[in-house]
Amino acid sequence: MKKYLLIAFGFMLAAGSLNVAFGQKLHFLTEADAPDVNVVIPPPPENGSEAAKRDEFYYYEGQKMRDTARWRVAIYDAVKGNNHHNLLTSFEHPFGLMINPEDTPQLFKLIRGALNDVETYGTSVLKKQYKRYRPFVYLKQSGKTCEPQKELAYSVTYSYPSAHSARGMLTALILAEINPQRSNLILERGYEYGRSRVICGFHWQSDVENSRLLAGVIYSALHGNNAFLKQLKKAKDEFKSLYESKK
Repeated sequence: MKKYLLIAFGFMLAAGSLNVAFGQKLHFLTEADAPDVNVVIPPPPENGSEAAKRDEFYYYEGQKMRDTARWRVAIYDAVKGNNHHNLLTSFEHPFGLMINPEDTPQLFKLIRGALNDVETYGTSVLKKQYKRYRPFVYLKQSGKTCEPQKELAYSVTYSYPSAHSARGMLTALILAEINPQRSNLILERGYEYGRSRVICGFHWQSDVENSRLLAGVIYSALHGNNAFLKQLKKAKDEFKSLYESKK
């Protein structure tokens, strides 16, 4: 019991570090104007249902990719997802520019606030609501994930929905709006970022699919928020200036 308490405490510290990285105090939405995700996001499949069997099918399909190039991408995405700089570097190639506080401060601030919103008013709410076990826990597949060294820590956290996937898809939606000429590449990266979570064995397929839906819900809500729209304009102006300077 003591060991699990220490693990949980370690995850709390990690979550605190992630919040600082994303800007703990920066939000665009408030509790009053954030969407009620318990209403707009469906619950996870019930155990034994056809939808749950579909989730199991995708889990085992992901396991077939072990030791392939796509498996290595999934590991890369797993590592990148827990650090704000690394998450954004995953999108630099499709986006066409480096994304960091030094080179693109306005864009970085925009995404930082948006990711705080999807975490606070989205994934955190739903994880507490449903408390769904992760695939490797439910299926007793210890040692089969893409990061077995993290399994013990992840086993005391919940699966539905996928925070990595929600952050990746929301980032992709914002970047695609700012650079529409590369939107297909950006959105494909966001989609594959979520798919990596299934391949890794840390999430069910429905966790990822509904995280993409959640990202769209938060993205829509942000576009009704004046503070977000003002920061979005700053980020677009910044991108335009940087893009033109590259010509």
